Amino acid sequence: MQIQEMQIEVNQFLESLNVDMRVVIVTNCRDDIAKAIGLYINGTIPVVNLKVNVAFGNVSVNKDYLNRTLTYDEQRFMLAHETSHIYLNHVVPRAIDGFIDELIRNCKSDVHAFIDGAKAFLYLLNIPPPLSVIAKEQEIAADVRAISLTGNESAAISCLTKLVNGKLDAYSHTWEALGVTMPVMTMKERIQEIQRRLCRLNQCVAAALQQK
Repeated sequence: MQIQEMQIEVNQFLESLNVDMRVVIVTNCRDDIAKAIGLYINGTIPVVNLKVNVAFGNVSVNKDYLNRTLTYDEQRFMLAHETSHIYLNHVVPRAIDGFIDELIRNCKSDVHAFIDGAKAFLYLLNIPPPLSVIAKEQEIAADVRAISLTGNESAAISCLTKLVNGKLDAYSHTWEALGVTMPVMTMKERIQEIQRRLCRLNQCVAAALQQK
């Protein structure tokens, strides 16, 4: 797909989510496969009593990588995933995470070492830090929402599989302590959780239909 085509897809996803004002711009980048930043606001602004339903931000993709590696349907899942991050307002905890990381980098060396040591200790006890738990939840939530937008679970699974070159035991996401990269979840775990949630959603829909 070209950037213009991707823009159309993102606009259509937002429209299907009943977003009235859509100001999410798709751009090309080379330093990441895909990323998103933005906000979704749906409510009334106090004082002026103005009702707004708007999503704004940026979805940046490595167009060359996507076209070289992913099929059309897999690219649609990728775009829906990044759009979902904006719609679900995942930028807020990510911004907090980045702010905390910046504070840590500016700490004195002994404080920095203490914090990294605490991270490593938590990892050894199999206790992930809160922000890594949030990041994990955000990715899976965006995956599930993206599948609901595209209606194509198989394209989602094949896309995620390609992102790790077919090595499902590879890390989907990691965090660092003492300069060592530590796993948050493998791609296999991510896919299994997606499938579990989709199965639960389908069961809930089926139960609701039976009650009608």
